[in-house]
Amino acid sequence: MKVNGHRIEPGEVEAALLTHPGVTAAVVTGQQRAERAGHRGLTGYVVPVAGSTDVTDTALREYLRKRLPEHMVPSVFVPLEALPLNANGKVDRSALPEPVARTSGAGGGAQRSDVAEVCARIWQQVLQVPSVGDDDNFFALGGDSVLATRIVTRLREVFASDAVTLRTVFLSPTVAGVAEGIVAADEAPGRAEAMASVHLRVAHMSPEEVERELLARRAVAGNGAAA
Repeated sequence: MKVNGHRIEPGEVEAALLTHPGVTAAVVTGQQRAERAGHRGLTGYVVPVAGSTDVTDTALREYLRKRLPEHMVPSVFVPLEALPLNANGKVDRSALPEPVARTSGAGGGAQRSDVAEVCARIWQQVLQVPSVGDDDNFFALGGDSVLATRIVTRLREVFASDAVTLRTVFLSPTVAGVAEGIVAADEAPGRAEAMASVHLRVAHMSPEEVERELLARRAVAGNGAAA
């Protein structure tokens, strides 16, 4: 199958999953794109070994990253008690449950910082979901390495900083985690929050309002230079 331009053999990913000591069975399928041919990511269905406690999305993802290229790592994992089989004893892929994108909304009732709000809006646009909670997992929402790259590019543009990297998203794959990473890497205290505030204000302006704001700022700058 083809995923984001890469040719992938699901059997290779399944074989890698089966080397994990906590996995007794595995099947990998593609997440079909709605708007065009091809797949937007992979889903890994796993049957954990009884009593295993380390078969989590994060643990499996990190395990596979050490053995496979990033584009072959599933963006979401679905634990099952057993794989569905057809009359011939083979895996019935049509009976596998659809992975559900888990969104919790803006989350928690706590006031979201402007940095986190910018992160959430960029995630919504790139992932094409109606809302993103502060603690929603990027990969559980259908994110993959290609989409993570787009998010990192957008965040670097907003915050004018190369401190935001793919590693930031992979290690802290939530809006709250990425926002904390951006603030922690701040060159000066409050800089990221101030830039986020400006970005949000401009995002609410019409093109005419943006033009008037630029003209006003140029005029102020010109008067200052003349003085």
